[in-house]
Amino acid sequence: MSVDSGSPSFLASTAAGSPPLPARPDTDLSRARAPSLGLLQNRLGKLSVRFSRSSRSNSSVQLPSAADIKGPLGLNLLHEPSEPAVDFVFIHGLGGGSRKTWSHSAETGMFWPKDWLPNEVGFRHVRIHSYGYNSDWTTRKESRLTVHDFGQALLADLHNSPCLRKNGDVNWSPSAPLSRFSNHR
Repeated sequence: MSVDSGSPSFLASTAAGSPPLPARPDTDLSRARAPSLGLLQNRLGKLSVRFSRSSRSNSSVQLPSAADIKGPLGLNLLHEPSEPAVDFVFIHGLGGGSRKTWSHSAETGMFWPKDWLPNEVGFRHVRIHSYGYNSDWTTRKESRLTVHDFGQALLADLHNSPCLRKNGDVNWSPSAPLSRFSNHR
């Protein structure tokens, strides 16, 4: 039996590295083309994923993970002026992240509360923080934590933050007034 090297079934099986499948002579080419083309695209997609994974592990360039793009959890100090007059805390909304919500992209230098805001004249004496919490409501994992629990964790982080305490006061008197920014995405 001869195999037509231009047939979709030959191309699909060859792309995946398996031996060519013989074309069925009774198959109408117009009907067979769509499934075979889909199969070819599927197999080529798998090959490109394998290639990108292997080339990524051998290269020195590392792409940021989803957790890196979203940002760290908890209270994070972004900018500490020499004489803080006020503290700003950036708090993201549902589905956001301590970095993702306030960034134009995942690129370095696009996280404006850290990279741009401290350079503004009016923010010369502003200590800047971000607060991250697990706000991915689209996952199917059940969590026993509620918005109230996240609020309590934020208050605990603010209370325990060494940079928010004045002279190490254990009773937590902030060294500057506290403001917060939140975003509901």
